[in-house]
Amino acid sequence: MIESIERYIPHRGAMKFVDSILSVKTDSITCEARMDEDNSFYQADRAGVDALIAIELMAQTVAAYAGYCDGASTQPGIGLLLSVRGLKLACAHFVLGQKLQIVAIKTYFDDRMGVFEARVFVPESPKIILASAVLNTVAPDEAMLTKLMSEE
Repeated sequence: MIESIERYIPHRGAMKFVDSILSVKTDSITCEARMDEDNSFYQADRAGVDALIAIELMAQTVAAYAGYCDGASTQPGIGLLLSVRGLKLACAHFVLGQKLQIVAIKTYFDDRMGVFEARVFVPESPKIILASAVLNTVAPDEAMLTKLMSEE
């Protein structure tokens, strides 16, 4: 496991869903998340978390990759999820206590835009994909961010 994920992602508190980085390679990253009652989207009646949280798990994994590639020499930057394509969910929810691994593989990346194929699975059964999608992302520069924040 690599040091604390907080060094690489801007998410904090109730909005941080990925717990740790397990490995980083040239074109991919593997992270881990545990489904527990502290999750903002925990549903007691289901004893778990809706599987749609997989989108955010994959997005935070991509954010960790970008932060790691940046060297995390400064505070993690802001990234935006532009689109999610081909989302597949093999279950309705993730159960309480379930440990998940998330892999994001870079298929395109320049200094602002990125495309990643991502998947979520249980470590004991990595061939059984619980969720998968292609994520398109952008890391806006200050001018782009200001423009986005000022438009109504």
